[in-house]
Amino acid sequence: MEAVIGKHCLLNVQQKQSGENIYANVIGVMPLKKGMAAIIPTDYKRVKDRDPKAPVVDADEPPMPDYDQSAPITDDDIQF
Repeated sequence: MEAVIGKHCLLNVQQKQSGENIYANVIGVMPLKKGMAAIIPTDYKRVKDRDPKAPVVDADEPPMPDYDQSAPITDDDIQF
């Protein structure tokens, strides 16, 4: 697996249902076609290379606002 990590490719993924679960199975891996531009990820670290003490932050999600955790949450606090 280490030989293909970081390489650009096309994946053929097939969904398969098993009971109530749906799984995505990789059924084929191919090199990029001629003329296809490779996507270069930025600011990405493999899980094994990350600092385990660093907080997990999703760049697409805004940070959660601070709130008073001592007060119970009521229906009025939830936006519908």
